[in-house]
Parts: sequence; structure tokens; C-alpha cells
Amino acid sequence: MAKINCTVNVQVTDGPKMSLTTTTDVEAYDKIDVTVVKNAVDTKVQLQPGGAGQVQFLMITADKYDPSLTYTVNVAAGGGGGGGPPVVPLDGPHILMGKGGVSLLDDAPTDLFFTNADPNADAKVHVLLGRDATP
Repeated sequence: MAKINCTVNVQVTDGPKMSLTTTTDVEAYDKIDVTVVKNAVDTKVQLQPGGAGQVQFLMITADKYDPSLTYTVNVAAGGGGGGGPPVVPLDGPHILMGKGGVSLLDDAPTDLFFTNADPNADAKVHVLLGRDATP
């Protein structure tokens, strides 16, 4: 059993301040680092082979945040077009905690497909996943 400890402090300038500290117990975790090269479409990152409700923590960060860096969950975007999976811009860090939070992307996220539409620079993406190892 592993514990993922998370502390978040948020303060609006001259406004409210909120903080949160939480611990998520998981059976297994994975740390994945991937370089999404410039102009890449659908660079696949395998998250986990499990079923619905197994992922309890998902954090996606990058060395740059830009609307040209996007991802889809479980299904490749195929370079655009209508009718495909929702395309999520990685325009800031994404942290989803709890099965409910992760289910906003998908009940059983198994793969992420990253696209980097920037023609000039690669993007380094980091994924931390906490999950149940047994169904």
C-alpha cells in the first residue's frame, strides 16, 4: 500500500486564501515521463490495464503549458475531425483526486494520447497515477 500526499495552497491577490491537505491510499502508483515531439499527433501513454474505478489519483504536468499541447483519454484523436473523443488542452497542471474526480475524464482511463501542435518545440509531460492494482 502506498500513500499519495497532496498539499495545495491557493491565494487570490488581495482576496481569499484556501488550502487543502489530503492523503490517498493506493495499491500501486506509476510515474511516467514522456517527450511529445513537436508536431506529434496521438503519442500514446499507457496508464493501466484495469477496469472502471481503479484509478484514484491522476496528475499531469508539463515543462510548458499551452493550448497547442492536448490529450485525449482512451481513444486517439486522429489529428482532429468531428465525432472523436473530447480533446483536453494541457494549458495548466491537471490534478484529479478520488474516483469521482478521475471519472470526469473517464471511469477507466487506460491510455492517454498526447498531441503537440507546436511546430517549434518538444514538450516534456509527466504523469503520476495512483490506482488499485487488483480489480
